[in-house]
Amino acid sequence: MKDIQIKDNSNPKHSFKVAYFDESKRKTLPHKHKNYLEIVILFEASGSHIIDAKNYPVNQPMAFILRRGQIHNWELDEGINGLVFIIKNEYIKKRSDHRLKILLDSLTTSQGLVLKTISPLKEIGKLLIEEYDNPTYNDDYKDGLLKAFLAVLLSNRKELKSDKSGSNPYYISFVELLEEQQPYYCKVNDLASQLNTSPQNLTLICKKESGKTAVELVAEHVLNEAVRLLYYSELTIAEIAHHLGFNDDSHFIKFFKRYKHKTPNQYRLYQD
Repeated sequence: MKDIQIKDNSNPKHSFKVAYFDESKRKTLPHKHKNYLEIVILFEASGSHIIDAKNYPVNQPMAFILRRGQIHNWELDEGINGLVFIIKNEYIKKRSDHRLKILLDSLTTSQGLVLKTISPLKEIGKLLIEEYDNPTYNDDYKDGLLKAFLAVLLSNRKELKSDKSGSNPYYISFVELLEEQQPYYCKVNDLASQLNTSPQNLTLICKKESGKTAVELVAEHVLNEAVRLLYYSELTIAEIAHHLGFNDDSHFIKFFKRYKHKTPNQYRLYQD
């Protein structure tokens, strides 16, 4: 296991960026992006994409949505045709177009998509890059193109996983709050309070929108980060427990084993 790299491919002058996939990055070491959402569209590519230690074969037109903090690396062959979108939180917060925000929220609940048709996406993507590279850079025109691109993307895809995703504003805010939460291990009561609702109401909303309770979603969030650290870092179990917000490593070990049916050390050895 090696140290986790943190990469920033964003443009410091803009909260939004779009570019063609750089083939020099077809093979990368595990790394993460902390401060933005990354959407990668692969029109033509083969190989694999590893996200949070899970291998996604790339053998057809696909899209991947990488949320803040996720660890990934590419193992792609030569001959890549694709697009990369980088969208910072500040970009989303400043948009006045409610429909654009809904499209982005709908997309961020997915990990990966299989694309049924790619011609419209290629055409709109080309226009987006031309507008992004234009010195005058018209925000309204670019937002309109992005909205059209996302609408086509969401209407012509098949999700790689069948997890149910919701559109309730409380649920979306809950998911966003979880992604920003430090430490990772937290109480549903505290999250509900930050959202100005009751734990009972939050649990009902989460169950309806995702099929999981708020407690289960918090546990999933903690476990995802635990697995990343066990797989990619050389931190001790005690250090991981502290990073996640547990009072001691014995509490973390019991928590981890309850869901994964292995101790953290057993899981790490199994992965190796």
